[in-house]
Amino acid sequence: TAGVGLQLEEARERGLDAFEETADYATSAPGYIAEAAGHVTIVVDRRERVLLGAFIAAPGAADAIGEAVLAVKTRTPLEVLADTIHPFPTTVRVMGGLFGKAARR
Repeated sequence: TAGVGLQLEEARERGLDAFEETADYATSAPGYIAEAAGHVTIVVDRRERVLLGAFIAAPGAADAIGEAVLAVKTRTPLEVLADTIHPFPTTVRVMGGLFGKAARR
């Protein structure tokens, strides 16, 4: 498992208009291939459109969290994260799908 930044409840306690997107790892391509369960969750600031946190409980979490750490630290725009190519089939690709879903929200 790996995580960075604020969880949804923490963000809301700080007065931020935050929302989260979650993917069920077992139903993703890498989850299907590895026959593994888990989840990938991102927390987004709706107004600023930046990543506030990311939490991964799945194989490859340690490798995938690096992008989220950089995004939280640099306040990378959500649209940039959504437009970034993420290799298939990987855990970071699952997170990339969540960036796209959040950007359309």
